[in-house]
Amino acid sequence: ARGVDFNTASPCPPSTAPDCIRNWTSQQKDILQQSKRGARLLRISDTQMEEWEAKYNALPTGSSDQKTFTMDQFVWAMEAVNSRAFKGDFGGEDLVKKLSKSLIPFAAAAFGLNLVATGSGPFASDERITLVLLVLSCAPVLLNFVSENFGDKSMDAVLLPFIDSANHDVRARSTIEFDPLKGVFAVSAEEKSCIRSTSLDSGKKQFYISYGEKLDTELLLNYGFLNDFEMDEDESDDERRRRLAETFNARAL
Repeated sequence: ARGVDFNTASPCPPSTAPDCIRNWTSQQKDILQQSKRGARLLRISDTQMEEWEAKYNALPTGSSDQKTFTMDQFVWAMEAVNSRAFKGDFGGEDLVKKLSKSLIPFAAAAFGLNLVATGSGPFASDERITLVLLVLSCAPVLLNFVSENFGDKSMDAVLLPFIDSANHDVRARSTIEFDPLKGVFAVSAEEKSCIRSTSLDSGKKQFYISYGEKLDTELLLNYGFLNDFEMDEDESDDERRRRLAETFNARAL
């Protein structure tokens, strides 16, 4: 239920991706075993769990030689990050860009002195000083160019409540941006591609955003749905997961 205290939940809050295959029963997974594609997905899921267990076991223990949270709670958190986090360049720290910004005042001063040096004055006869001032005045532009073209691209992962409630459609024209002036994230969307009726209930409309280009393998592994697959809230878990498995098996790689 929403609002459940993490520390008092038993053993943790409800799954953020209840239909991802790690939450399926053995009988539900058997349908995936009927195809090479499905069997491969199950192996990927097993490998992912082994990696998560290794990460959990590598965590430091508390003063009582015990972890501060259980393995179940760790898996819940990893599942939440994998199914809810958005990745992108949201203005994370880039040392080269940070340096270029800090040099702007000095570059402005150097530009002014360079103008003086090209005319008459104490610096006019020293070409070395003129060259140094010229390089310093261009430093922010040069550093920014290096960062954009040769530096490591900043990749942040953020959890965005409310925004992450929107369903995925790769065709939805939406962007998520961080506004540094307001200190908030905002979604920009084209209404025609992001708000439309569902095929299961034409009386209802949903707001869609794009999670990016994602294959069915990643979607079923971490999110619990597939591209172009309508979820029916009224059907049972068994029926919904049967349809998911059969649809996944039937699709080409």
